[in-house]
Amino acid sequence: MQQLLKITVWSLLSLMIFTSCEETPYNPKEFLPKAKGDMGEVVVVMDKNYWQGPVMTKLKAVFEKEVMSLPQPESLMQMSVITAEGFGKGTNQHHSVLMIEIGDSPANKKPYISEKREDIYAIGQIIYTLRAPNQAAAVELLEQGGEFLLNEYLGQTNDILKKKFKAQRSEKINEELGITLGVNLDIPGNFIIAANYNDFIWMKQMRERYADGQDHEIQIGVMCYSYPYTDSLAFDLEKVLDKRDSTTKKYVSGFIKGSYMKTERAYGIESVDKMIGDKFVKETRGVWKMQNAFMGGPFISITTYDEKKQRIVVLDGYVYAPHFRKMEYLREVEAILYSFNFNE
Repeated sequence: MQQLLKITVWSLLSLMIFTSCEETPYNPKEFLPKAKGDMGEVVVVMDKNYWQGPVMTKLKAVFEKEVMSLPQPESLMQMSVITAEGFGKGTNQHHSVLMIEIGDSPANKKPYISEKREDIYAIGQIIYTLRAPNQAAAVELLEQGGEFLLNEYLGQTNDILKKKFKAQRSEKINEELGITLGVNLDIPGNFIIAANYNDFIWMKQMRERYADGQDHEIQIGVMCYSYPYTDSLAFDLEKVLDKRDSTTKKYVSGFIKGSYMKTERAYGIESVDKMIGDKFVKETRGVWKMQNAFMGGPFISITTYDEKKQRIVVLDGYVYAPHFRKMEYLREVEAILYSFNFNE
């Protein structure tokens, strides 16, 4: 009887385990770590024989092109180049990876860039592979597909930051944004509201970062303002900059009496028109300075049309980080700005 009881219990347990396995199929991705790495960085896996030469020159031209709308020269992205042997635990968990395989093997006979592979070694990772029989073919392939790869990795970085800020979103700040301007933004909770008027709201985040033996101030700011739409000249670049300057002169003052934020038009202003979903936007990048004071840094501004309320809405973000590279902070600003939508 005791033996029969043991057999019965064991049969029931086996049935439960089998049933559980059927209901919850095995998913190997559950055990993968989250992707990591610096924002704006791509890991390039390539044989050391090609670290010097035309392929590397072309890679730098694609990923490390200089951003003109910054106070000091910086590259758009940064590359970390390693060998296949070095692509092991840790490095293979980076969020953005480009594998380059050059040689006369059958797989490389026809040059091509693979389809995107996701979550191979880490969750939130994308990997592209470029295969070519020789360096000349690899360079030609980068000339054809380099811009595509760049945009894919930039988009990956932007998506990571947008998810991060959405999780950190301050409902209190967003409520004030909605009341003042009828706009939603994923503003993290470590921002404060510096000013709030009927047609203008200014939010900023203060940080400190240690370097050269001392702490240095870093400030990231987001300004939102609106004004009535009259005609399409509202999207003329000079009109956009003039409106920015008149708004910041009125509302964004410095610590020194008589100082105010102003666009530095001597630097390279970059502007592009594009569609974000169903919304037309003019994106403008450049450098700001504090008139009558010693402050400055890069900014990115988005000008768009709110058809329902017949108005222009501007979302403007800036960075003040005099001792550090600016692109890493400007990426954060961009991710916040492009989280926008209008209240229904």
